[in-house]
Amino acid sequence: MSPATRIDHLPVELLRVILSTLRDSGAYQSSLKQGSLVNSRWRAVAQPLLMQDIHIDSGVAARRLIKSGMLERHRHCTVRSFRLGSLNGCKTWVNYIRIILIEMMHSLSHLELVGIHGIDPGWFESASFQSLRSLRLSSCTFDGELESSTGRLPPAVDLPNLESLTVEQENDWAYVLPPCKAPRLESLALIHTRPNAFSEDEVLDRESDVALIQTMPELIVIKLVLEYRWHLTKLARYSEHSSKYTKKVGSILMPSVSPVSYLRSLPSIRARCSEVFALAEADQLQYWTLDLSQQPKIVDFVCSLIERDYGTNYASIPPHGRWRHFVGDRIEPLLTKWHSDNVNELEIARRLVDLMVVSVLMDAGAGNEWKFTPKEGGEPIGRSEGLAVGSLEMFSQGMFSDLAEQPYRVDAVGLAKISTSQISEAMQVSSSNPMTGIEGRAELLVRLASVLTDAANAAYFTVESSSRPGHIIDYLLAHPSSQQMPSPSSYRIAVKIEILWEIVVDGLSGVWPAARSQIDGVSLGDVWPVDCLHKADGENSGDAFVSFHKLSQWMTYSLIEVMEKILGWKILHKELMTGLPEYRNGGLLIDFDLLKPKIPALLSTFSLPVASSSTSMPTLLEVPPLDPSHSAVVELRAVTVIMLDRIADAIRERVGVNFTLAQVLEAGTWKAGREIAKKLRPETGAPPFRYVADGTVF
Repeated sequence: MSPATRIDHLPVELLRVILSTLRDSGAYQSSLKQGSLVNSRWRAVAQPLLMQDIHIDSGVAARRLIKSGMLERHRHCTVRSFRLGSLNGCKTWVNYIRIILIEMMHSLSHLELVGIHGIDPGWFESASFQSLRSLRLSSCTFDGELESSTGRLPPAVDLPNLESLTVEQENDWAYVLPPCKAPRLESLALIHTRPNAFSEDEVLDRESDVALIQTMPELIVIKLVLEYRWHLTKLARYSEHSSKYTKKVGSILMPSVSPVSYLRSLPSIRARCSEVFALAEADQLQYWTLDLSQQPKIVDFVCSLIERDYGTNYASIPPHGRWRHFVGDRIEPLLTKWHSDNVNELEIARRLVDLMVVSVLMDAGAGNEWKFTPKEGGEPIGRSEGLAVGSLEMFSQGMFSDLAEQPYRVDAVGLAKISTSQISEAMQVSSSNPMTGIEGRAELLVRLASVLTDAANAAYFTVESSSRPGHIIDYLLAHPSSQQMPSPSSYRIAVKIEILWEIVVDGLSGVWPAARSQIDGVSLGDVWPVDCLHKADGENSGDAFVSFHKLSQWMTYSLIEVMEKILGWKILHKELMTGLPEYRNGGLLIDFDLLKPKIPALLSTFSLPVASSSTSMPTLLEVPPLDPSHSAVVELRAVTVIMLDRIADAIRERVGVNFTLAQVLEAGTWKAGREIAKKLRPETGAPPFRYVADGTVF
């Protein structure tokens, strides 16, 4: 009896068991290639079952299946898995299979597309992916570039039940992964197949270029948004849909991330500011008009300052951080003293972290009149530098320490004793030398004492019953994600900025006034609602908020420098940080007329008369001071964040040097904002707008 005859006599149930075993082992593929499934009864049972898992890995296989009519006959069968790959040059076959695939989508739970180039976005537009749970895209590209003349994005893909997404790609992520809605997404594998595709500081930890698989919420907050950031900036220049695309990456793909967690994250800053910037490009802001034709003038001015101060010695440009403000390098004598006292590097780092934390908290704008005269004499110093030198003298005198024998430290007990009068005296505040927000500074330091002793923060700040900001060093050193670096020192490590940010934005969240913006009773910090997004996005919780975290980022930049300079640590993923949305960077945009105020709109918010067309309009400085929560301030700060990215890109292209954003801030935009203000308003050097300052925002 022939094999076919013997099979013909087997019960159908047994046939299904045999075929299931063959299917799961992959043995049926060789049978298909050899054409051995010739018996009609065998085919009647086998083909629908085998069609549950379809693998088409070559043009020859595609042609055989299509010409045999097998796909056509069973296009309505229940397909469990479909793998389509390596059909380069076979676009006709790909499109034909796509038509049949659409018919099978009602049951498909796993789809793989491998090596398919020029995928028509219409695949996803016309197909229904209701049952799809797993999707793998490997070395695929969509038809047409995203920044083409049409400026159109691939259509959004609705994947309501997708749980797992794998992307294997040697090109840019944004060209293979279209906008998508995946409310049940649990894991993502990003596999970069081209060695050294990213610098070692960038998103994936790829010592051996392996897949990175993570679960929500870290997946999107830390990884996916970062991968898309450069493209989002670029798309915003070409496509009116860029802000919606940003939102899909930033929130729709993060169902398990609460609005509070998202708005506290670093990626939320650039994503939310991008939405406001998109409205600015469309002239849909309430209080400002954006004129990008002025950008080259700003770039020229910033580049001239870099050339003036550094020539071509670009490597000498330091990062933006509090360290710069201790004018005259007042930190170096401390380091010399501590080394002579045999203080080890870890304790030196702790002390400098102590100093940076309190100094940054005291760093919000002091006003145009206040100045500090150093104890050794010399010219009075104003603004940030004066605050830095004043805080350093308080630190050196032991004002923040509870231990008289250890003055060079900051601890919770010492901070709890700080009063407004003590700060006023130490900072030389008087009626003739007034400081803005003196009470706010004192309150921040007292709240810092409470935060340091909070049981919820013990892991960050407490070691052997002593609670100090400097114990951040010990927490990071012991953190499981910290990677040992090749070094004779046992504490030379690589630290993810996400972990440091968690300490700063979550561990120190109790420092900020509780009266600020809240969601579900939780204070958000430097996060504010803005009317233009409220109108664009509706009532969804968090949709109208824009996050900045200026002082938290300023502190993070400052702590990074301590860790890198003193301990030799490597901080990973620093590109998640943004430019600082404060009055110098924002003032630069206003003073160069890149942002022009809509004065009538501003005056109307204060119920003030708007000048008639025959009367000259008041200047921005004549408008009443603006509260940080005012939508005009929020719009200004959001545009500032994105413009700093654009200006940095233009400077890199102009000079041909890959400056870090921290270097651009230090050598360029912050300094440029101060110098143009001094040139235009020589008496005070004040920013071009007035704001209400309590010492906790700017």
